[in-house]
Amino acid sequence: MNRFEFLEIYIPKNEEDWYMFKVNNNRIYSFRLGGIKEEMENEIDYNKYNLESKVGYTGILIEKILTDDECVYLILENGNVIVSGWVSIDNEGLPSLGLRYKKCSDFESDFFLDEEFKEIAY
Repeated sequence: MNRFEFLEIYIPKNEEDWYMFKVNNNRIYSFRLGGIKEEMENEIDYNKYNLESKVGYTGILIEKILTDDECVYLILENGNVIVSGWVSIDNEGLPSLGLRYKKCSDFESDFFLDEEFKEIAY
């Protein structure tokens, strides 16, 4: 499997749209619950998104992408992790979709070894 560099995140301005990310082969993927989906660039309305590049994440090879069928964990070669899914609780105590920047060291050492995780090909 080819490994690609993570380039940037597209943050939706509307809560109903999906977060997306771009890799260095010019493919764009949306984070979905439990997976990712390749998007057709000519079908994306970029006016609905804010572009974000983050130091320590941009230009780093993607080591692997894992899912537990709810969250997606994009693990970079340098140990940084982008988590997409139910990542926060709103004021009413309901989970909300979002994105978090973390490090592998933020997780228990055997967290990603759990058999409930599946690797996603991209």
